[in-house]
Order: sequence, then C-alpha cells, then structure tokens
Amino acid sequence: MIRVLNALDRPSGSHSLLTFKRVLVALAAGMVAGWSAHAAPLDAYGRLPAIETAIVSPDGASLALIVTNGERRKIAIRDLASGQTSVLDSGDAKVRDLQWAGSRHLLILTSLASSQNNLSVRRGEYGRVYDFSLASRKMRPLMNDLDLVVNALFARPAAREIDGKPLAFVGGLTQGANGDRIALYHVVLDTGFTRTDDQGFPDTYDWLVGPDGQPLAEAEYRTLTGRWALKVLRKGSWATVRVLDDPEETPVLVGLGRDGRSALVKSLEDGAWTYREVSSETAAWGTPVTDKVGVEAILEPVTDRLVGFTSLEGDVRTAELFDPRDQAIWKAVAAAYPGDRVKVVSWSADRSKLAVLVDSPTTGPAYALVDLTAKTSTWIGDTYPEIRAADISTVRPVRFAARDGTPLRGFLTLPAGRPPEKLPLVVLPHPGPAQHDEPGFNWLAQALASRGYAVLQVNYRGSDGLTGELLKGGYGEWGRKMQSDLADGVESLAHQGIVDPGRVCIVGEDYGGYAALAGMT
Repeated sequence: MIRVLNALDRPSGSHSLLTFKRVLVALAAGMVAGWSAHAAPLDAYGRLPAIETAIVSPDGASLALIVTNGERRKIAIRDLASGQTSVLDSGDAKVRDLQWAGSRHLLILTSLASSQNNLSVRRGEYGRVYDFSLASRKMRPLMNDLDLVVNALFARPAAREIDGKPLAFVGGLTQGANGDRIALYHVVLDTGFTRTDDQGFPDTYDWLVGPDGQPLAEAEYRTLTGRWALKVLRKGSWATVRVLDDPEETPVLVGLGRDGRSALVKSLEDGAWTYREVSSETAAWGTPVTDKVGVEAILEPVTDRLVGFTSLEGDVRTAELFDPRDQAIWKAVAAAYPGDRVKVVSWSADRSKLAVLVDSPTTGPAYALVDLTAKTSTWIGDTYPEIRAADISTVRPVRFAARDGTPLRGFLTLPAGRPPEKLPLVVLPHPGPAQHDEPGFNWLAQALASRGYAVLQVNYRGSDGLTGELLKGGYGEWGRKMQSDLADGVESLAHQGIVDPGRVCIVGEDYGGYAALAGMT
C-alpha cells in the first residue's frame, strides 16, 4: 500500500551492494593488487539512482519525481510555485514509472512479486497502477470497484482528457466463464468510476486508445503457436491488418501516429526495428516513417502522438522533431549543455518547462528543470550524488575489425589516474543480445574502472539499433562469432598495448551472462 508522507525524506544510510556484485569484485581483486586510489565506495555506484525520473505536469505547475535512498523508492511531487513537496511511500512495491493524467492526477505504476488469488496465473511480478489526486491528496488503486477484476497492469495506461474530465484506460485481468483474459477498462479519475470498454479477444494483451477515448488498435499473441496479430477498429468492427506466425521479435504498439488517429507500430523487419503508421480508415500496413539507424520514437506526453525521433549518428544520439518550434527548443536546450548528452524526459503542454537528463562525461548524470519563459535552468539533483567528478573515468569509442573483417564498434572505460598501458581488463557484454551499448554513464563500468580496471563494451554481432546486418549477423552465432567478436576486441586492445592479455575477465547479465560462461570455456 502506498502512503502519503508530509515532507521529503533526506536519503540516508549506507547500503551494501548485492551479493553477486561483492563476489565479482572480490574474485577480480587479485588482478589489481596494490590499487589504492581514494575513489568513492563501491556502493555509491551500485545503489539505485537517487532520482530515476522527473516529469512535468501538462500545465507546468508541478514536478513529479521517483527518488530513492539507494534501496527503496518514493514519489515526490513538488508545486513549482510554492516549493511545497509531498512524498508518497511505496512500501515494498517497486515504483516503475509515473504518468500525468491531466494536471491534477498522477498515475503511479508499480510492481510487486505476488500471487493472484482465484486466477489461473502463477506467482510473479505483477504491475499495479494507482491514482494520486493533487486536489484531495488521496491515493487509490484503479479498478478496485469491480468484482472479478485484478488490478494487474499489462501495458502502460493511456491517459486522456475528454470534456474536461481526466480519464485512464487500463488493461486489467478479469475472470470470465471461459477463463481469465485481459480487458480494457475506462476509469473516470475524479470519481473512480470504472467501466469495461473492450473485452478483447482471448489472446488480446494490448490496446491503443484514440484521442476520443475509443479503442483504435489492439494486439494479440498466442503463446503456444507464436502467432501475433494486429487489428484496428474500422467502421465499428475489428479488421485484421497484419499476422505474423512465430515472429523473431513481437511487434510493439508504441502510441499514436503523427495525425493522432493512426496506430504507431514498431516491428523487426529485415534485421532492423522499423516504425510504421497504420491507419484505422484503410487498415493498411503503412510505409516506414523513417530509415535512420538506432531510432527511438518521441511521443507527446499528453496525447501519445508521435512528434519526432532520436537516432544514432555514429556514437552520438540526435533528435529530429517534426514541428520546427519543437526542434528549435530541443536545439536550444542541447546547446545549453555543450559536450553533454542531453535527453528531454518530459515537457509541459506549451513546451515552456522541460525536465531534462544531462549526462556529463566529467560529472555524471543529473536532472535539471528548464524554464524557457524565465530563461532559467534549475538543477534538480544528481542521480549518483556520492560520486564526485574525480570518481568518474573517461569513456572513449573504439573501432576494430573482427577476424573475418566485419567492422565492429564499442566503448572503453579507462581508469582515472593510470596510464593506458598494460591495464587489467573486464569485458562487459551487454544483455539482450538484441540491445546495444551507447556512450554515457554506466554504473558497473564506472565502478570497475574506479578500482583500476579498463572496461570493454562491444556491440557484437546480434546487437540491435545499429545496422540490420549487425543484428542478423548474430543469428545462429551464440558462442561462435558473437563470442569471437568479444575476443577480437580484447586482442585489438592488447595489440595496442592498452591491456594486459594475461589479466582479462568477463562478466555480464542475461545474454551477457551466457557470454561470460562461454568466455570461460
């Protein structure tokens, strides 16, 4: 249960890293015996970030944050005019995200390992969604007024404001005569009244809701057969647009298209993630919106409408917004932090206030509030406040060719205060494998570098977000070319004299854990 506190708790106390992190450092400690730099303690790197997100309300009057004391999360809501702050304690629940529904309601997305009584589902990590009313200062879980409905969140809610009323549209688990299924619920946030908008088909798991609050598209997935289908609501009935049997990666309903009336779908095609706008009027599989590499959609926070993209140009992520005014705002904000990686996290409806994440290569990541009307930038706080500039190591891009000539890229973190010669090396393959590393602060790489190690992150074959050829190059190559790509990166550094080939270890999670085991063999 989430409870409301009266004042912002100051982060305090020191917490140990998780056991596997302690074991990792202990096992590797012998590789850099004698290293005694006065770096920050390891738990300063390994704790949860002190701030995990910051979102501005549509009217620009409030700022909501997920804050931590290093181990537990809380929600802070600040009135920007008065400076008054309320804090909500999530207890044992993990706060996963925040979302404004209008300017007077904050949706809080949490998860907790639990069992769902009387439902044919196993114990697992189930999502829940709460509504906090700024007017009443009260918190309540959504969908609690319906029998046989479980407040188990299966997709990000859609928030809409229709006729001045803030609404939330949530996919929740319900019991029926033919078994359990996910249905789309319509919640009036001012009253808590809930109704069922769409029961969906037996395999429906996600919806898109139009600006009028009506279902626009839905996705189905059959676990046993791997069949995925996209349907749009056309002239009052559901029309099938696309069916994929046993897809390599399940497509994703991202949001609404540029016109606010089409569905924006992200799918893996020919080894690359592609965005398409699907019209409910024609029910046609649209043409790709962009052909750029490493694309991520930018959605308007109030309507979920596509307003632009970020993409990778070499090792730099840039933004392209369709509205010239939005593009000018983004460029002005980025120019205010030269040399830093700047990400706009949220903005008010009129774009006058923006919450941004500024990742500095010298001081680390931090959140700031930009007020374009007042022409000010206010520091919200560092994500790792115990880490000083002297505790942050340099990250530089690396390029090398695999043994078969395939060009590869990655990043090398070099320990501060040591010459780049004959260093002990930790290879840190990213999870996935269909993910990729980008430059910027990585807590584990920085923690290891603070103890004297060089850290290599390779975008090996099988990584996504760069080129389709690189992703497809990993098909069938687990433990083979995907593994030799990592070894070739080590050999390249050893050949340059940067690392000592006799002092190399490998560690990772998810696919990175598989690569670590394969590396040992």
